[in-house]
Amino acid sequence: MLRFKRVTTFPITLARASLIVLVSSGVGSNNILLAAVPQHSRSIFVNHLAQNSSENLFEEGLAAYKDKNFEHAAYLWQQALDQYQANHNLAGEIATLEALGAAYLKLQQYDQVVHYLQPLLAMSAEEVSWQTQAAAGSNLALALRRIGNYVDALSQQYQVLKLRQDNQDIRGEAEAALNLGQIYQLLGNYDQAVNLYQKSLELIKEVQSPQTEAIILTSIGTVYFDQGQYSQALTYYERSRAIADDIGNLKIEAYALANIGNVYLLAYEDDEAAMQSWNQALELSRQISDGWLTAKNASSLGLVYAKLSRFEKALSFHSKAQQQFQAIGSKPDIARSLNNRAHSLLEWGKVFKADGDSRQATEKFQAAASSLTEAVALLDSIRGGLSTDAQRVSVFDTQTMTYNLLQQVFIEQSENEVALQISEQGRARAFSTLIAEQQSVSEDFSLEKFKAIARNQNVTLVEYSIIPKNEVVHQGKEKGEAGELYIWVVTPTGDIKFHRENLDDISLKELIEASRISIGVNNRGGLVAANDSSVDPTQSLKDLHKILIDPIQNWLPRDKSSSDTEQVVIIPQGELFLVPFPALIDEQDSYLIEKHTLLTAPSMQTLSFSHQLYQSRDKRDFSELTEDDWLVVGNPTMPEVWSSEKTQKITLQSLPGAEQEANAIATQFGIAPFIGNEATESNIRQRLESSRVIHLATHGLLEYGNPKDSGISDTPGAIALTPDDTHDGLLTAAELSEFNLNADLVVLSACDTGLGDITGDGVIGLSRSLMQAGAPSVVVSLWAVPDAPTAKLMTDFYNQLKQGENKAQALRQAMLKTLRSHPEPRNWAAFTLVGSVQ
Repeated sequence: MLRFKRVTTFPITLARASLIVLVSSGVGSNNILLAAVPQHSRSIFVNHLAQNSSENLFEEGLAAYKDKNFEHAAYLWQQALDQYQANHNLAGEIATLEALGAAYLKLQQYDQVVHYLQPLLAMSAEEVSWQTQAAAGSNLALALRRIGNYVDALSQQYQVLKLRQDNQDIRGEAEAALNLGQIYQLLGNYDQAVNLYQKSLELIKEVQSPQTEAIILTSIGTVYFDQGQYSQALTYYERSRAIADDIGNLKIEAYALANIGNVYLLAYEDDEAAMQSWNQALELSRQISDGWLTAKNASSLGLVYAKLSRFEKALSFHSKAQQQFQAIGSKPDIARSLNNRAHSLLEWGKVFKADGDSRQATEKFQAAASSLTEAVALLDSIRGGLSTDAQRVSVFDTQTMTYNLLQQVFIEQSENEVALQISEQGRARAFSTLIAEQQSVSEDFSLEKFKAIARNQNVTLVEYSIIPKNEVVHQGKEKGEAGELYIWVVTPTGDIKFHRENLDDISLKELIEASRISIGVNNRGGLVAANDSSVDPTQSLKDLHKILIDPIQNWLPRDKSSSDTEQVVIIPQGELFLVPFPALIDEQDSYLIEKHTLLTAPSMQTLSFSHQLYQSRDKRDFSELTEDDWLVVGNPTMPEVWSSEKTQKITLQSLPGAEQEANAIATQFGIAPFIGNEATESNIRQRLESSRVIHLATHGLLEYGNPKDSGISDTPGAIALTPDDTHDGLLTAAELSEFNLNADLVVLSACDTGLGDITGDGVIGLSRSLMQAGAPSVVVSLWAVPDAPTAKLMTDFYNQLKQGENKAQALRQAMLKTLRSHPEPRNWAAFTLVGSVQ
């Protein structure tokens, strides 16, 4: 019986014109100020008996705004504001602050928008009408998101949404939901973005606003585009353009054309059609004086010219885009334009290098590095403003191309060790920052730090970095096919070795999927797949060994006696987190685990933090632990979970092997396990923080039920326990992360506990949550583990620990013993140790 129940279910940045923003009453609205300055506020001035100079200034500003002379409108309203404040005219001050916010939004001077609208929204509800709060709040949220302050933008937009809902403003609610979805899309939370877009689309059909409908369609299209689903994206873009053409809205048409050009370039590789769309969009954006879209289109054109090797022209367009974005003050867009400029310089440098012109090549590479270093600083400042780990993870996943490009620049200059530093900066960054904050230590990406980790822990570090194929031109989470593999090896003696593996003729993703299928598991975990009898089931495991291990084999520690084999720490990236490294097969038909003791880590940084955490605690051998130090759970009385397939709740199956496993471990150490009805979630929660060893033999759920109901949309994964009066029996990854663990070791003897959402920050799931909660070492699984062999493996694992082996060596010996009695890799190769080796 399986311990699993699955319920249910680049290198360059595309200058994508994805976000058409709603400013108060709507994008492109000539009547914009009627939302920014509500009609009932204007009547104060229009109907006032004494028309003084301040009111005249306000009305003159309104006329200038309607004539699209926004600079003059702002100038007049500033004078009006000074007079209203001097005369203590609160109504006039409120209306003018709102008007100035709208004017500066049109001028794309976002710092000024914040300057005028924040004081307005700080006033009490008795002083400011809900209409003014909603209009000004929407404009402020837009300005905040343009400058990269996503947290405050979210907070502000949620307030706007609530105001619209409370006052039954259907159109306003639709627009607020749309704007909110666009912020989530910028954060990389595509599921939440689509949910909000669909909600907005349903609402707007009630009030018949084709303009807003067109904007929603474009926004949905960009989500598909960001995930590499280009045909679906094109369908939505074309629908949006058709509506824009019908209603004569040049702005929406310009955005649609820009996005259509992106699809032509990326999906169809039709440079001519892409340039035609972008040129049309560029002309329209100039007609409507949209500086942001003008810059986006210029950047897109630069990408095409770079692809055609017309680098000077490409750089000219990128420079124009960068200057425009800097004038606007949009940090995310400045960073993307710097990426695009760096890509053009990198490709130009490669041409000079191939021609033997080392001076010109070096000049271009150094200029590219300078641009990317500036981009990194901007991205750091954006992430630094985010308040939650989930937000940092999500937005970082859309920023990894900057670090990827910077690695390539240094590798082209044979600065391999500097590239390793950049590789470290570009992985598990949100996690490293979180752990550093919790442990009150600073992040350190120096080469000396990496060497010290290998030396102090007596381990060999192997870090992999996936470099996408060069035709991938994208922004978002879709990174494209792997084109190259960078591999660094850091030895305990301080040597740093580097290998560069070309993958042009290999689909790494398909090969990894094939390796898992050959073992007998589905790539998503949990479902046994039928093998093709005509194919050698071990071939993919051999092919992966040739790619991942053979090139660095001579740099790995030589095989020694089983008791003192040096550890090899694998630091994967992307789909490499799914590779069954222990089961990889060499030319002598030996498994990798037979030659090396293996463990994994999301990054060198997190490995160092885990080691420091372990060292900070008092040390005791396993034989010295008392009953109070142990928490062993086996085969709880299973909870119910929602099954999307059956559209009803189902009870998870019992695991008698897990019960035998828990009893066997408990007998070894003379303790009492939590079995069946005793393994309630309340009982386990009470013991989690005081236990030194936590062993949970039960069902692991990669996802469970409906994420909307379960609350695990940010951090997938759950452990099944016995339900009780206060808890549902599903201890989620998000809940686990909130504990303050004192455990030296946590073992999740269940299915898929090492899986989750694979992001630029590593695997987001149970193992990450446990390390976040304070566990220096976690043992998790990469697929649905079979019951009986797992019970044997775990019993042997603890027996090795009792005899004095460290965690990594103990797991290796347990795997080798299980291999002899259950030779198929799916029976013994699923588990991996994450974190500290001790």
